Amino acid sequence: MNNEELFLKRFKLFRTLVVASEKPEILELCLPYGELCSFSACRDVENIDAQQPPHIVLLFLDKDLGTAEECMQKLKILPYWQLLLFAHDPKSPSVMAFALKYRAFGLHAIPRSKNELVGALASVMPPMIERLQESSRAAQLHKIAEMGPAKLLFGSGGQILYLNGRAKKLFNIDRMKEGNDAVAKLLEPLNESGKKRVLRTVEYEEKSLMICKEEEGSGKEALFTILELDGSGSTGAASHVTRIEFIDRLKDKMAQRIDASVPLFLLMIRMKNFAQIVEEFDWMTAHDIQKELNDLLLKAFENFESYGLWQPDMALLLFENGLPEEMKKRISLFISQMHMQEFTDNIVPAIEFTLIEIGSSDLNAVINLIEKEYAGSLSVADTKAFDIYKISSSSDTPEEPDILRQFLTNIMTGRLPLKLLNIYKGLPISTPTKILKMEEDKIIVTAEKIQKFVMDIEKEVVLQSAHLPSDIHADVHFVDAARPLAILKHLKTMKTSINNRKHTRVTVTSRLPITLKIDKSHYTGYVHDISINSIAILFNLDKFEENELKERRAEVSFKLPWENEEGFVNITVTASVLFNRNEKEFHKVIVLLEPDDLSESYIFDYIYKRQKELIKEIKSRL
Repeated sequence: MNNEELFLKRFKLFRTLVVASEKPEILELCLPYGELCSFSACRDVENIDAQQPPHIVLLFLDKDLGTAEECMQKLKILPYWQLLLFAHDPKSPSVMAFALKYRAFGLHAIPRSKNELVGALASVMPPMIERLQESSRAAQLHKIAEMGPAKLLFGSGGQILYLNGRAKKLFNIDRMKEGNDAVAKLLEPLNESGKKRVLRTVEYEEKSLMICKEEEGSGKEALFTILELDGSGSTGAASHVTRIEFIDRLKDKMAQRIDASVPLFLLMIRMKNFAQIVEEFDWMTAHDIQKELNDLLLKAFENFESYGLWQPDMALLLFENGLPEEMKKRISLFISQMHMQEFTDNIVPAIEFTLIEIGSSDLNAVINLIEKEYAGSLSVADTKAFDIYKISSSSDTPEEPDILRQFLTNIMTGRLPLKLLNIYKGLPISTPTKILKMEEDKIIVTAEKIQKFVMDIEKEVVLQSAHLPSDIHADVHFVDAARPLAILKHLKTMKTSINNRKHTRVTVTSRLPITLKIDKSHYTGYVHDISINSIAILFNLDKFEENELKERRAEVSFKLPWENEEGFVNITVTASVLFNRNEKEFHKVIVLLEPDDLSESYIFDYIYKRQKELIKEIKSRL
């Protein structure tokens, strides 16, 4: 990958604002690098949305620095990350003084070519990437802190310096100053112990709490970790272990098995709408739902060997003995109990269960199976040594209209969040909606203009909500051209979520020929749609037997439109066939790609440009 391609890939991560008295010609060189590159005249800077400030500001200076001074005063309200200055005479003392005053990262001459612009912007990329990574790490640490046990940080004077979300909820404290005396009194015996680490059980408002105190070496601050105990004085931590501890127990259990005929089961329990709950509510709500689900699991499944959290949205249970049919009955019983449970904020968890009977496989094979199942990339070859049974909570949800109607009635009366979703030529179109009226076999919903356009073309739509047991498919009966309304009919639950697609994929604009090479055989077809990691190829009907090519190693060669002398770039990528089958008028082959960095950047750029074309197409037809 050359420097410009590497820069292109990085530049699109950031919002860039070009500020000048007049729109500079050089802006045309900046725009191809991403839709996030925008222009503002100095007088309009104050109108920029402070909720989505630019990461990089490119300020073009006039010979009179008075306008630039005025502009910088307005830019102060935007928390941008870096400032780059461009001037006709960058070595002028007054210009250099201006750059020092406002702590510009770089001062450059007005660029006359794309290469000069790339050179100037590339200089700021390393600190920008570093700050982006640091921001991401900080966000992850914050999530971990908020989802973990209750934590308080006390200063030497007994004042609360920090509480995480769990602590605020436990002690019913909105701000740090509130309730300080009551909490300080509770923690006083541990503070006076004189030891740097103390573990003690205390009573607080009819709750049993286990408190761990850890004091810094200076003795100025003390961190308290608090766990709520149940009536038996157990936090459940003995059974609920970390991922590493679970692997360790699994390893021991597999090593201790002398008789391979004694069944050993793994049960994967995944909350498929965990990310959706986080998006519509917050991490704490998702964590509370997970905790309520875990409590229900511990009651429903007894005599397990170990219980661990593999991912934030997936738990694992390890069982020894028992029969497969007995395990399946227990799963079905749990699903029926779950449907009667009232979870926080009336949210309905969408749970997927995968029961794995471990045979004589080794530990690495089991871990590989779990990881691939979680990633959705499990192949037939991966499952040969295991017996696997899958079921989701929505599979056992009765599909009678009155049951589905009850969920939708709860959403309508409670004014709960609901979205409409269409995938238009690979471009997701999703907007909020409200249920206005429910009839016997239809519902009337609000619909924004862009959603109505896509719904009218596709004649179908998907309803999504954290308050539904699964995504709901509906036919579009009527779209009101004058009002923001639509009528939907034939509602039914979907077995899999439309969000299961791992990468954005778009349909291509024209017939793009593609060659599929398997061993010494070459087959020519056409690209139907493409994503960063896969391509759907169309061939003539009955070209192959169904799944004849499944899991075969392959190589694909095709051309993508590109702005160069030839008008295209040649791409050759190694791949593996996911599946192949006849579909109506053609035979479809899906291949999983293994692109190098250069090929990935070309594909990424094509997908990005194609999405822009689709957006432009929709806007032109609204």
